[in-house]
Amino acid sequence: MVVNVSITPLVSKSGERIGRLLLFDDVTQRERMEEQMSQTEKLTSLGLLAAGVAHEVNTPLAVISNYIQMLAKQMPEGDPRQSIIEKIVKQTFRASEIVNNLLNFSRTGPSALADVDVNRVVEETLSLVAHPLKTSQIQVVKHLTDGLPAVRGSANKLQTGFPESFLNARDAMPTGGILEVRTGAHNGSVESKWRTQATGYPATTSIRYSTRFLRPSPVAVARASACL
Repeated sequence: MVVNVSITPLVSKSGERIGRLLLFDDVTQRERMEEQMSQTEKLTSLGLLAAGVAHEVNTPLAVISNYIQMLAKQMPEGDPRQSIIEKIVKQTFRASEIVNNLLNFSRTGPSALADVDVNRVVEETLSLVAHPLKTSQIQVVKHLTDGLPAVRGSANKLQTGFPESFLNARDAMPTGGILEVRTGAHNGSVESKWRTQATGYPATTSIRYSTRFLRPSPVAVARASACL
């Protein structure tokens, strides 16, 4: 709790000071709102910076990709360098996909509702957080159900919430571990679930999260539960 305290003299009708008047003002909610506004401004600035960087990276990346593909077509059949060229082409496509995901993530403004492929959103989000998960020695195991029905919502807003959830899962495993991600359909809704198993802890100790997307309602209802 954050409280502002004001002290003022308490004076009688004759002008004699007879005590002090203490005023307490609870400003906890205001402090929280100011902190949230500050964080929102930082995230907005970060999004604009990310968009600028992504645009700058996209142009030379496209040039590299075009030239390396041209070079691949000119290589004679059976050339031992062909495998190296193929690896470069594959990695340029992967880098381009990451940049495009970053651009989608940094988009601001109102998001129109549309049919969203939850599996695709999960895949794109995991590609964005792949590096911090890898450096934290966390192995990602995916069990994404094929043929899931689309849900009505905003892919951009889902991509805003998923990274925080996956990074929170990383923070829950300071010694590394396994992040298991699942999607599926149940009782007319699409669900995304992920479970953490930290290295050095018993297999019976885990944290489970679940997010449920209702269809055809445009509102996504999220649930999170921790089970030990």
